Amino acid sequence: MQAMGQQQEQINVAGLQYVMHSLLTLSTEQEDLVYLSQQTEDRSLAYVELARVQRNVEQIFGALSDTLFNLSKSIPQFSNQINTKSIELKGQLERALSQMAERHQRNSTVASRQAFGGINEIAFLIANLLEQLQNNSGSGQSGNGTPQSIQQMIEQLGEMKGNQQQLNEQLQQMINDMQGERLSNDQMQRLNELAKQQNRIRKQLQELQENGGLEGDRAGSEIQRMIEDMEDTINDLRGGAVDPNLIERQQNILTRMLDAEKSMQERDEEEKEREGKSPANFERTSPSDITLEELEKQIRSRLNDPNFTKYSPDYQKLIERYFELLKKIQERNS
Repeated sequence: MQAMGQQQEQINVAGLQYVMHSLLTLSTEQEDLVYLSQQTEDRSLAYVELARVQRNVEQIFGALSDTLFNLSKSIPQFSNQINTKSIELKGQLERALSQMAERHQRNSTVASRQAFGGINEIAFLIANLLEQLQNNSGSGQSGNGTPQSIQQMIEQLGEMKGNQQQLNEQLQQMINDMQGERLSNDQMQRLNELAKQQNRIRKQLQELQENGGLEGDRAGSEIQRMIEDMEDTINDLRGGAVDPNLIERQQNILTRMLDAEKSMQERDEEEKEREGKSPANFERTSPSDITLEELEKQIRSRLNDPNFTKYSPDYQKLIERYFELLKKIQERNS
């Protein structure tokens, strides 16, 4: 049974890897469509070819979506979010195809960019799922790190907070420097770099969450919300969706980091206070040594004392045998 389970896990991982690689290929094709849509004028006949490529992307993803749905039935860790995002992406691809058929430059660019972000988002979720499955398979358990002290977690979160603040400033500066609605290739590359930076911080947060034992803790709740917000940011950056909502979300992430850090500090202080109130050490005195004869005398006295519960005859015989055995051991060692 265990061998069959391991074989099924290998099949699941292989299926996810196939979908992952296929999505990366589609992502490249969709990115090209975004760029070409930006460069193609309204009503141009070039949209006929773009629409053909877009339809091909849509059809391939339809098959991949069916594969994902089937895999979700046999993978307990499979998030419903993946299937939900797949449904959303189908709609985005349909809109992109429709706008290209209408040969509308601006709408085609926006729709194809949204589809590009959707493909990357699903690929990102599958990459996380693959990492989780492979970690579980390698370690035999859900966690793969060493438990950390609260002070260590506070220090790590402080470092992440500094990195997040720098990232937010870079993103704000880039938005300030942007001109017009179209993104240049250099700007798209810069957004991808920022997405990678955000993903590194997200992974660090996830490790902190897994190794810190923060389940049910206020800090753990804040970290989970930060991870979800970061995933949205990463997908927006990869898809070129830069707007005021993104900046607001980034500021919320930083605020939650401060809240989580404060919660950890309060928890650290509470634990130190609890340790300070622990009972003072006191000297334990061992009972004085007693000889075998004295012990036997005390027990026989209790056996004959009417104030104590009478033992059954069998139990009294057992006590007699016990003392006989002790005497033999004492004689042997003397």
